[in-house]
Amino acid sequence: LDLVGNALSELGRKAEAKAALQRSLEVDPRYALAHHDLGTVLETGNAEEVERALKCYETAIALDPDLFWAYYAAGCIHARAGRTAEALHLIEQALEKGMRDFEHIEKDADLNSLRQDGRFVELMGRYQKG
Repeated sequence: LDLVGNALSELGRKAEAKAALQRSLEVDPRYALAHHDLGTVLETGNAEEVERALKCYETAIALDPDLFWAYYAAGCIHARAGRTAEALHLIEQALEKGMRDFEHIEKDADLNSLRQDGRFVELMGRYQKG
């Protein structure tokens, strides 16, 4: 069901994707990746859905503390909302957990508000060198 939800999301069929992912969580509420994937679908919606997405990412992190994409996605939501400290903390957590897709980070418009922040620049430099 999680894979079906992802496929439907890729096809732009958001409502169906959401339904499949919610069904996946009914089957296994402890499946961290399904929480993350539902968050990914929700975060493209209205403000209420974005807040639900953030909760999905938080649940995913609680269930699987090594799921670095959940930290990253939550960090992106905070960055878009102008919550710099929270965003930086979560991006750092994602990097600590093993995220190394620096090309994605460099192109991700969600992080534009952080790019001139010295703490973000230092953080990226530390992990790109390491």
